[in-house]
Amino acid sequence: MRFPVVGDDWRAIIKIAKVEAAAALLLNVKIVRVLADPGFKEKFLGPNQLQPIIGSPDAFTQYVEADAAKWGKVVKDAKITVE
Repeated sequence: MRFPVVGDDWRAIIKIAKVEAAAALLLNVKIVRVLADPGFKEKFLGPNQLQPIIGSPDAFTQYVEADAAKWGKVVKDAKITVE
């Protein structure tokens, strides 16, 4: 039996805790610049239809927390368990 896809997946570049905040922010600025480039976006979206979400590390943290809360509620409400 196949189930319909009901959610999004996401990918991210995540730093380890030992990386200095200034270095992480510089990396974020450079990644945002690449993702905003129209030529890169065209290739990136390509056949996979990926849509980059461009933002700050704090914005991503908020996104992940909201996503976890949303799907956590779905799991709890549906009484989904791991077998």
